[in-house]
Amino acid sequence: MSAAPEVSDAAAIKALERFARAIEDAPDHLQKKNLNDREVVEYLTRVMGDKGSVEATTNGPVLRVNWMGCTIAIAKFAAENGIPVAKVSRIIGKLGGFAKFAKYAWRYIKEGHVPPEAGEEFADFVMAVSGLDGVASACA
Repeated sequence: MSAAPEVSDAAAIKALERFARAIEDAPDHLQKKNLNDREVVEYLTRVMGDKGSVEATTNGPVLRVNWMGCTIAIAKFAAENGIPVAKVSRIIGKLGGFAKFAKYAWRYIKEGHVPPEAGEEFADFVMAVSGLDGVASACA
């Protein structure tokens, strides 16, 4: 796995935090479904795809919206992974929340290994899924 080189650590981690928060905040009826369920994919793309980011430039702040790329990356990630939403939510919770999940996931994407403090369940999850680097890059 390797993320696009133009994505900063901070931007990628922020995108992964939004993704983890969306999973944690998914309504109860979606928690019972798999990530690749159509309703879950629609929910994630709606929640993640409408976010833009503000970049500071020499001409002042500029809003950058990559909603299409982000939406495609979320849909691709979800479609490839039939993992229950509730399981991912539980892993996020066990790690101590979406911020730690995002930092550990980005570290795995960049370095190819899971920090030992992340635990075995997170390691099993992140090694089994594909597309997290696409989510980080496209949604940053």
